[in-house]
Amino acid sequence: MSDLAYDVLSLIAVAIWVLAFGIHMNRRVT
Repeated sequence: MSDLAYDVLSLIAVAIWVLAFGIHMNRRVT
């Protein structure tokens, strides 16, 4: 796997984690 593909997958994984965490915290606060 190329480094670029790995960077893109890592970025997507982080984005999904941040979105899931944000939604979880938002539901907790409300």
